Amino acid sequence: MSRPPELPDAGEESAFADFLASLRPYPPPPGFGSSLLFAAGGSLLMFIAAVALGLLPSSVEGDGFHAVFASQLGSLLEVFRVLRGPFIVGGLVGLAATGIVGLRRRLGPLTELVLIALPAIGLATLLWAVAGWLVFIAVSGINLALWTLTVGLAAAAIVSLLRGEVAVAVVAAVATMALASWLQSASDSAPESGVPAPGISRAVEPQQPQAAPAPPRASPHTADRQRRDAPRRALAPRRLELEGRMDAEYARWREVPFAPPCGQMRGTELGSLQEELGEMARALRSAEQAGRTGTFRKAAGDLDRVTAERRRALADPTGFYERFGRCPSGPGAMALLW
Repeated sequence: MSRPPELPDAGEESAFADFLASLRPYPPPPGFGSSLLFAAGGSLLMFIAAVALGLLPSSVEGDGFHAVFASQLGSLLEVFRVLRGPFIVGGLVGLAATGIVGLRRRLGPLTELVLIALPAIGLATLLWAVAGWLVFIAVSGINLALWTLTVGLAAAAIVSLLRGEVAVAVVAAVATMALASWLQSASDSAPESGVPAPGISRAVEPQQPQAAPAPPRASPHTADRQRRDAPRRALAPRRLELEGRMDAEYARWREVPFAPPCGQMRGTELGSLQEELGEMARALRSAEQAGRTGTFRKAAGDLDRVTAERRRALADPTGFYERFGRCPSGPGAMALLW
């Protein structure tokens, strides 16, 4: 109704007069404009969170600085970055809903829900982006502290040597070399970002054997190239051996009885183990192409821990939870997730 009908005189009290009075448009309550601003602000916070997540590095592996927790940080940051698209869509939907509510200028159950939910959702998305940056800063701080400690030990060794404190200089130099070697080994064991990603692991899906490439035409650089490729060819048998161990280990874990209260976790644990073995196989293929041996040592150690965990679960299936306080887990037995 563009204009409600005129009401009877004030002295005429009737149900029809009350009905006409109820048809009069109600003005928006006090604070309605502020609620609209908060709702629009929540939608904008979703855009800000998406931009902040987009600024997170996509990969820190092989950059030479992130030696500790490099592979784990890359996977964790991808968990945060995957929500950029939903945040952008949510911001657009929130702005559209805010505009519709502002044009109608009426409150109702759905309208109140929109005005309350949008600021809360916007704040939650911003906290999610902040959490991703805090994780990145924390891991970067740990690596910075380790590299700073290495430089500090080297400087202490030089100063001690200049002062004539040979014993202190030797101890500081040995500590410097040990720490630097460990950091360099950890940095080399992470797959480099320039290495192309290999296919799916044999633990997930068997690969079709590729035909052997034709022998290259003889050239003056052939001998040098063959000498450079010799370490990579030497890693191929080790990779095949480790992949065979992965296949056998996964098959044996399928025979492990998950007794109560761990029975419901059987499917989840087997699926997680399959995914981790697939990631391990892909990392081994990248390490073979780059000629790195640190990844092979890590894979062998993790497989040994997974085997020991399986043997403990087979030794006492019903008492495993009481003895160790947890359910048998192949991925949990690995020192670091792949």
